Amino acid sequence: MSLVFADVSLRLVCQWALMASLLVCIHELGHLGTTWAWGGRITGLVFRGIAVGVRVDITAIDPDRKAWTVAAGLLAETSAASLGYLVHPSLAWP
Repeated sequence: MSLVFADVSLRLVCQWALMASLLVCIHELGHLGTTWAWGGRITGLVFRGIAVGVRVDITAIDPDRKAWTVAAGLLAETSAASLGYLVHPSLAWP
């Protein structure tokens, strides 16, 4: 009985870890997409411990669009999570 419970727990942990990793990728792609679309330069990836990010040069972008470049990560992540919930709501909560 405890072996089955341990297996289910490990499965849930793996699913949540996969979803968190996908959301991080989608978040960073939101930043990259808006930076590229508005004429900024993508200079690389940044790794600090377990954190990951992108390094972009936004000096050529208008100030109003800089704010949207920053917000694009959160908007992309929220949109993907909402769409995922609509497509398969049973995976949202164990």
